[in-house]
Amino acid sequence: MTWEHGRRYCRDYFMPNDEDEQDRLRILHQIYLNIFNLELTTITLKNPTMILDVGTGTGEWALGAAETWPDCKVVGIDISPTFERAVPLNCHFKVMDGEDPWPWPDNSFDMVHYRHMSGTFRDWNSVYAETLRCLKPGGWVEILEFHDHEGEKNFYDRFPPHSLMHKAAKDIESAEIKHGKHRGIDHMEPSVLERNGFVDCEVHEHIIPLDPSNSPLGKLWLVTLRAGFESYSLRLLTKYMGWDAATNKGFHIRLRVTVAKKPLEASCKVTPGLSVSDLSAEKSGQGKA
Repeated sequence: MTWEHGRRYCRDYFMPNDEDEQDRLRILHQIYLNIFNLELTTITLKNPTMILDVGTGTGEWALGAAETWPDCKVVGIDISPTFERAVPLNCHFKVMDGEDPWPWPDNSFDMVHYRHMSGTFRDWNSVYAETLRCLKPGGWVEILEFHDHEGEKNFYDRFPPHSLMHKAAKDIESAEIKHGKHRGIDHMEPSVLERNGFVDCEVHEHIIPLDPSNSPLGKLWLVTLRAGFESYSLRLLTKYMGWDAATNKGFHIRLRVTVAKKPLEASCKVTPGLSVSDLSAEKSGQGKA
């Protein structure tokens, strides 16, 4: 663990893992639960015996899975040991990088779960290869990511073309290239999973309203958005693009104030909303229930 500019980091990962970030991840877990009507997954599992949660973070999803399927062993892995210490007997956490070779034998898991992992891996193909190897025949992988291209454009339109906001956006993109881990969602394309040997690949989009005045989820998302500005960009901009830490901190403060004062743009051509992609695929076996 290392501390940089008042935030704690693990290895070369661009996101912090301190208490502030853990609180943000707990709120994100509640947002995901509400999107899916308090269900942990869209996959119907019949008497699973082993489930893997990759990038488990604080471990809420894994703990929920252990409670939902008490006869199933649930394993959560992450590079940071930030998960809960008091856990059910059928829930286990392991410190490891999901991009390293997995220690489990072939055909181990009924399901492998990924959530909010954009920008985590350099090579998703190798990760998917291990996923396929360790899934049982008929087992499922599920990957979930937020993305909102139209909303992002509307957000940037609030700032003058040559503002620090636009410079930051360009510098973050350049920093991702230098870091070697792009925060896009190319790994969410069904064709990527198909090329890696999966079948029955399906992707579904879920749109949730972001108006804080009408949507409880909008309020929660605004909280995570404001807290996430610094988390997403501080290390990328200072380590890879040479930003001064004080300038960076001041920029994030002004950005949070802007969003708090004007969380939605009245002149938007579309109703602001957040898109969540839910991608599922099977290891050749018995089809989705």
